[in-house]
Amino acid sequence: MSNSRKIMLVVSRPGYTTVAVILADITERITKTTELQAAIIKAVTFWMCKTTEGADAYKRSSGHFNVGDLAGVVGDMGDAKLKNYLASLGVYNLDIDECEAGVDHWNFDDHLFVDFEVEACQSSGT
Repeated sequence: MSNSRKIMLVVSRPGYTTVAVILADITERITKTTELQAAIIKAVTFWMCKTTEGADAYKRSSGHFNVGDLAGVVGDMGDAKLKNYLASLGVYNLDIDECEAGVDHWNFDDHLFVDFEVEACQSSGT
């Protein structure tokens, strides 16, 4: 896993406030999020076609295996064969967290302090 770097991708679910936050270590082979998605799809497809665990996961999903299903597979140590397939494509330590992501007034660059209080204590030296 030489020259790896972390990547984070947020996947939305149309009509819901649920999102999936995908974290992974990737090698230099993957340069875009579309390449990460393609690698995951390729690994999952191979896993479903070549292993009993993958075939069972496909059946349990009623043929609709998606990010939510993959979150269950990679959680709790995950499936070793799927991890190997992902690694062969340059994806390591895949982790998927599902969470609520409401649209709110909080922005990335918002100050995380009360302006007038900090200004007052900074000017008084306390």
